[in-house]
Amino acid sequence: MLKDRVKDADTDGDGFISKEELAKVFANGMGGRGGRGGRGGNGGQPGQPGEPAPAPAPKDPKAPKEDDFDIHGDARDSLLEDPAQPQPQPQPGPGQGRGQGRGGQGRGMGGAPETLDAGVDHVKDFALVLAQIEKLGELAPALKGKLDLEHIAAAGHGFGSYTAAVIGGATVDLSAEKKAQSFADKRIKSVIELSSRGTGQLGLTKESFAALKLPVLTMTGSEDKNPADEKQGPEWKREAFQYAPEGGKIHLVITGARAQNLVSEGGGFGRGGAQPATEDQKKMFSWTKLATLNFLNSTLRADEAAAKWFDAETLKKNTDGKLAIEKK
Repeated sequence: MLKDRVKDADTDGDGFISKEELAKVFANGMGGRGGRGGRGGNGGQPGQPGEPAPAPAPKDPKAPKEDDFDIHGDARDSLLEDPAQPQPQPQPGPGQGRGQGRGGQGRGMGGAPETLDAGVDHVKDFALVLAQIEKLGELAPALKGKLDLEHIAAAGHGFGSYTAAVIGGATVDLSAEKKAQSFADKRIKSVIELSSRGTGQLGLTKESFAALKLPVLTMTGSEDKNPADEKQGPEWKREAFQYAPEGGKIHLVITGARAQNLVSEGGGFGRGGAQPATEDQKKMFSWTKLATLNFLNSTLRADEAAAKWFDAETLKKNTDGKLAIEKK
């Protein structure tokens, strides 16, 4: 039997065959490539050429088990996925086209439908990740003592801006019976909403933003519009600022910017494929990076120099008047 030969070859009895042990097998004529009279590998018959069976993979006694991560179910699986690999996106059902209107269903930049259920799930996922951050020091010793859990911000773009707003304190109407539901997480200290979501969609109302009392940066562009719904333009996206209470609220509008200009300096795609970014597009993206960085430093680190970046006259001068600001 093959298992007997494997057992014989395993001279040190450690459960697998090393290269040295395998070399002895061939030297002793215990069945190699074309070995006559021996048992052929890979299902071969006696007297026929074959190859030796592959040695079983060694077991690493130090390798962590799934349970060692103390993360369970779907949440664990999603956290352990390779982010470099494309993940399947949920497909819209009948009648769930792109941009179904203010009270209906839009599509995020990733192609997934924007629904109230999906939005709430994203908020819960965010909270789950926050709960696991404290355990990262145990899983990765190099991070131990280096995670500042007292200064955490929530930031998002498009559909992600909805997640950031809700986990920061904005309430949502889940149904006629469940109005003004809160999913706020006290660990969040400030919020950034790029291409934010306004009222009449995803359970958001004028009253929703009244509960968002943290410092908030909302940012959009003069061309940040939903082609499927003309009402979902810059003014609609300004509602996240308009209906929020006073105290640490900043709203920025970049002249000529679309939603994608806030997160990429790329020129987009035309008939000839990817287009090179223009100088204006590069500037738009650089302003977004500077705005978000200085907002985080000013709100989480109390950096006075970062706060001065939002001076209206300074911004007007540094951006040739293309970046407008409102504060309250």
